[in-house]
Amino acid sequence: MARFVRNTSDRFEARFSLVEVTQSPSLLLQGMVGSQMPIAVSHGEGRVEVRDAGASGGTGKQRAGGTALCR
Repeated sequence: MARFVRNTSDRFEARFSLVEVTQSPSLLLQGMVGSQMPIAVSHGEGRVEVRDAGASGGTGKQRAGGTALCR
């Protein structure tokens, strides 16, 4: 299970995440399956904490609606 928790630094933080497009019925993602793109994520609300090691399905990737967050 994933949840947002306060940033360790208690400040605004920015990171790059590598996202891979997976098979999806989405019209916006057609023809992009397998593409990997860096996505900038910037906010001060917190960070995602995953408590269940099996939450990513054991593949090292977290999937969400046509994309996968690569680790």
